[in-house]
Amino acid sequence: MFRFWDGERWTTSVTANPTAQGSQPEGQTPVQPSGPITQNTSASGYQPIQMSKQTPAFEPEPERSTKVWWGVLIAIVVVVIAVIGFFVLRGATGFDPWEDPGKGQPTTNPCPATPTTGSPQKPELKDGRIYGGALSYKQLGEPWSAPETESRLAYNSIAAVQMVLDQASYGGTEGQNWVASVLIAELFAGDGFGDLQMGAEKITTCVLGEFYGDTTLTQEIHSSKAVKISGKNAWHISMTLGFSIPGLNATSEDVELILVETAELKYSLFYSSVPNTSSYLLPDVQEAIDSLEVSS
Repeated sequence: MFRFWDGERWTTSVTANPTAQGSQPEGQTPVQPSGPITQNTSASGYQPIQMSKQTPAFEPEPERSTKVWWGVLIAIVVVVIAVIGFFVLRGATGFDPWEDPGKGQPTTNPCPATPTTGSPQKPELKDGRIYGGALSYKQLGEPWSAPETESRLAYNSIAAVQMVLDQASYGGTEGQNWVASVLIAELFAGDGFGDLQMGAEKITTCVLGEFYGDTTLTQEIHSSKAVKISGKNAWHISMTLGFSIPGLNATSEDVELILVETAELKYSLFYSSVPNTSSYLLPDVQEAIDSLEVSS
């Protein structure tokens, strides 16, 4: 026999079949038997993942775009063309961008040598003046020598120099003499120097390299400035060179270098060097500078 629970107490009525129609006591609402709680998946909040045999747990990664492979192919073609071009250029010209620049052919000499064809010409001397192209100075007298030809100057085919002996056969070498000098020359610079200051500095480098060779030099620049010679543009560098040469009494020289643009793309040079052991000659050098003229 079964009784019913009405939510507050057990009923007094009993029945042999609790599920039968109308078996509940009159005026009472039957209570559903307890059972497992079923989750309402339509409610908000966490939703359990529904798995099925037809739906995979993840989506496979899509295939790479063919554009990527086209990019790789193009890159390979460019590299191949560059390599072929390199070997063609190297075979035709000998150019190798990875070759040590210190090997093979030397670079262009920044101080071009004077052509050696023909015999040296004597310095032009007229009206007591020594000329280097259109530039000239008043010839210096004793103890300065008569003008001689100097052939070591870059950009030059004719140079005139006056000298005074400072020390004969220094270092014990016969005929190896150290002198004070005043030099004038016309320069042949092709298309010109572009800028007078740069030209003067370049000529200074060339002159020091030619006249002093491998001697270690120190430079004290006293002035480097634009000047006018007979109304023509010029650049004047004044400096003292220091050195130590075995067997030589002099330890420094006063140097004056003046580059003059005598006409369009035409240049002339005045240069002087006086050892500190012959400093009494400096007034003569200043006299020569003061007498510089450019003829028309």
